[in-house]
Amino acid sequence: SHGLLFETGYHDRVLSDRDQLQRMIDYIHDNPRRLLLKRQHSALFHITTITAAGMHLAAVGTTAIINAPTRIAVRISRSTDAACLAAITEELVMKARSGAVIISPFISPGEEALRNILLAEHLPHIRIDGKGFGPYYKPQGADFDAVADGFLLILAPWEYDTRRHLGKADFEELNRIAKLLATEPNTLRAVLLLSPHERGHS
Repeated sequence: SHGLLFETGYHDRVLSDRDQLQRMIDYIHDNPRRLLLKRQHSALFHITTITAAGMHLAAVGTTAIINAPTRIAVRISRSTDAACLAAITEELVMKARSGAVIISPFISPGEEALRNILLAEHLPHIRIDGKGFGPYYKPQGADFDAVADGFLLILAPWEYDTRRHLGKADFEELNRIAKLLATEPNTLRAVLLLSPHERGHS
């Protein structure tokens, strides 16, 4: 009757490779399960604000993770050789299994490989997100389940901006923030729940 196929604000995307269509189909099929998890653990998916290490950070996930007695900021250079990387990863995973919380933006391949292990073993960790949270933000991929299961905290130091393109200086700042959060005693100062209006959704 109105001449439009989709409602205002619909999400569309141009397919860039052969596998993308199947990933989108799988995502749609998984939506009912994700909705159920989000309803069952709604508090974990609300965007909150915490004050930690003198900074105001947007947060999604289990904020209590940040108060772990042992927190380790991780930064692994892209130039790290395979043998050294394996040793570093093994040591960090052992510490995480013993209760340490790993904090990182998880940018480099070595950091991403470490995080894949943390996700697979459900080990608590904190990911510093440089993109920020939009009004309808929800974690993507494995992060969604990790938040629902209570072992992931995602922190965003900056306001959401679709025009933001992260560069070297931004990555340096994200790593600096991770280090501050790892070394600051009694890190979590306060948790302020945002109203539905402030979050941009109910």
